[in-house]
Amino acid sequence: MVYKQMQKNSKFTSAIVNSKMDKNSRILLVGAAQWDFLGRTEFKPRLGDDLPGKIFRKLGGVGLTAALALLRINSPVQLISAIGADNEGELLLQEIKMNGLETRHIVKNSRVPTDRYLAIEDRDSLALAIADCRCLKESETAILQSSVDWIRQHTKGTHVPTMIVDGNLSARFTRAICAMKQELTFKLTYIAASQAKTDSCEPLLGQSLVSIYLNRIEAEAVAKAPLGDSLVAAKSLLQLGFARVVVTDGNQPASDGDSAEVVSAPPQPSPYPKFGVTGAGDVFAVTHMNAIEQGFNRRLCLEMAHLAAAKQMHTSI
Repeated sequence: MVYKQMQKNSKFTSAIVNSKMDKNSRILLVGAAQWDFLGRTEFKPRLGDDLPGKIFRKLGGVGLTAALALLRINSPVQLISAIGADNEGELLLQEIKMNGLETRHIVKNSRVPTDRYLAIEDRDSLALAIADCRCLKESETAILQSSVDWIRQHTKGTHVPTMIVDGNLSARFTRAICAMKQELTFKLTYIAASQAKTDSCEPLLGQSLVSIYLNRIEAEAVAKAPLGDSLVAAKSLLQLGFARVVVTDGNQPASDGDSAEVVSAPPQPSPYPKFGVTGAGDVFAVTHMNAIEQGFNRRLCLEMAHLAAAKQMHTSI
């Protein structure tokens, strides 16, 4: 299998942190669990600026943020991720447990530190961010092994499980998952992490039962062309060969498309004050995915996801 080839080339040692596994979970979330360091200012940052503001540390990472969002809507989820064997990793692990997520499949990697994310935000948007996901990437072999085992266990019944993949993982990891789809039936959702990492979604072209979530800037990176809005972006990526595409565009309408139709919906006026944007896209994705699974109509699903993202921006401190 593909994951055995990855094991042969692996250069790290790891240990699994044990806890009781949630056997009721039908959703597997594979991705980053890290500390987010957020600097916020009331000013519009320019290159070279030294500005007053506030600095926060919070739980973050596409995987962890999305998993916590699923827990908040009572959707059982199994998180597979990686942390460093350091103080920051131990503290992160404790916080993950306190928030109700089990940690059986969180890899401890002694070769690299726990992942971090540094973002500078103004009142309305993200100015700049740097993601240090070395622990996640260097732990991919163990993560893939756990993912394969989980999927095999949960495809034995009649219910089709869902696997959510963080775009911070490599294209090699995504190809391995696509190879697994040739022998096992499961739904696959991909959440983009950065316009600089969209190559990891390319193996998903032409794959069935696959949905990808990304913002318009990330969609432009995939299409290698400017795209005027989320509707144009969704249609362009569908033409490339993706099965289902959901594109967000900040405070502009988001679009959801597949071979049957493409639907758009703008965000409604938010009842929540806005404190930050980090993690909003991840919350949007899993809220929308859950609403689709519940059978709501597609426009309403987008509206529900917009509202959840707005709430995340209110609580993102």
